[in-house]
Amino acid sequence: MKNNSKGIITVEDLSVTLNGITIFHPTAFSIPSGVRCAIMGPNGAGKTTLLKTMIGEIKPVSGRTLFWDMQILKCYKDIAVVHQQKDVDWNFPITAFDLVCMGVREYFNGIFVSSYVREKAREALRIVAMEEISEKQINELSGGEKQRVFIARAFAQEPKLLLLDEPFAGIDVFSERIIANYLKNFVDDGNAVVSVHHDLYTACDYFDWVIIVNKGIRYVGPLSEAVIKEYFFHVY
Repeated sequence: MKNNSKGIITVEDLSVTLNGITIFHPTAFSIPSGVRCAIMGPNGAGKTTLLKTMIGEIKPVSGRTLFWDMQILKCYKDIAVVHQQKDVDWNFPITAFDLVCMGVREYFNGIFVSSYVREKAREALRIVAMEEISEKQINELSGGEKQRVFIARAFAQEPKLLLLDEPFAGIDVFSERIIANYLKNFVDDGNAVVSVHHDLYTACDYFDWVIIVNKGIRYVGPLSEAVIKEYFFHVY
């Protein structure tokens, strides 16, 4: 599939092979700024593989991904990534507050955590309604609280682009609504979101753009109920 219009993300002739199996043949598409973009498709279709390839965690056979027409190493400070919870060591001894502090760009500028960093962390925790339990160890948090604290850490980085892998998986409804509202406000401020997502019922409420993955890239464009019906009727 081809879509060569420039956007906040531009994928050029990307091809991916894992364990001898071609996941994506050479493909090109772009994602415009100011959208909440979902990466959707059936289980095993390559949604997370696509996201990880775009940010360089998986090396493609060919092609590249540009962010604002630049390689990621030139603009990584403007990009925040939130991985799946299973990729996190939850036994690491750190509080929710200290974890969010580490997301602030100025965190590593000195030996002590400055008042500026602490205030940025508190602001991020307020946005996701986590300030009252910020001193809890991360292994004491519920599934929804864990996801919200990592969203807060990403927000503290002050990114222009937020990339997430299944942010709504396995969390409570309260946390889901908080995260969804944050993502909308984030994009309304002129930023963009790209997120792996699996729930057809909430897709059109939480996102307005979509990349559909199923034996390659099947569709890239605006998300609507009609698109859901056309591409997922025989899949889910």
